Amino acid sequence: MGYLFTQLARFSETAIMSMGAHLTIAVSGIFFLGIPVTFSLAAYAMVIAQNFGVSLAVALIISFSAVLIASLIFVSAYLKLSADSFTVFTLASILAFDAAVKSWDSLTGGVLGIAGITRPAFVGTLVKLALFQFCLAIIAFMLEQVILKTHFGRALQAMKENEHLVESLGVSSRRIGSAAIIISSFMAAIAGIIAIWRLQFLDPSFGGLMILIEVVTIAIVAAKPKVRWLAFSTLVIVLLPEGLRFLNLPSTMVGHLRSLFYALILLVMIKNISEKLLAKKRFI
Repeated sequence: MGYLFTQLARFSETAIMSMGAHLTIAVSGIFFLGIPVTFSLAAYAMVIAQNFGVSLAVALIISFSAVLIASLIFVSAYLKLSADSFTVFTLASILAFDAAVKSWDSLTGGVLGIAGITRPAFVGTLVKLALFQFCLAIIAFMLEQVILKTHFGRALQAMKENEHLVESLGVSSRRIGSAAIIISSFMAAIAGIIAIWRLQFLDPSFGGLMILIEVVTIAIVAAKPKVRWLAFSTLVIVLLPEGLRFLNLPSTMVGHLRSLFYALILLVMIKNISEKLLAKKRFI
């Protein structure tokens, strides 16, 4: 049963984090790759704050404040840089954050990480935590469903088809894109906090490129602006690689094979499927 609840927790964490990638990459066409940064930053900020003796509530406030600052930095880059440069900037931010975490030993524990992280009392067991995370994932799915039906959601979808048309209708595509980046950052932050409650150990491998590969794969598989596509692709991407665990393979190979699996899915989607799923652009 522990394995099943662990997979339920992983699905919930990934779904919440991937909602932001779905809104930015799949729905609006903004290649925002800074999700692993806010995912890790939220966890580090909360854990470090608690190690200084503050309460959980204060630690969460500090954590979300740090994520807000990071998201505003991303928004500033989005407004000032070209689309390609913004993508490179957000990708480079992952490497920069990883270097900072590994170098600041006195605060982050460096490569050794931080152990002994305690869960809040209301999610003290894996079962309670997994069910709590699943409820949050359902709320996230409902939230995205509402967003996609609002004027804001329709503007996001229109940005992908023709950004100039959106501007001609009096809607600022820059503001819409900035809001999507902030939402994406905070959804990743929530996922990072609940994920660290499950793992109870934090080190530089917590986020990074592996998380990026996973969420980008989900966003591309869930190419349509439909919540059911996001839920289905998250389920597939999270659970399919678990079959590797039941093969007689060295444990050191499993992580690399998982990355290869995601890469193959990306190649297949980009080459054969994504063109059919993505909405065709209409030039007016």
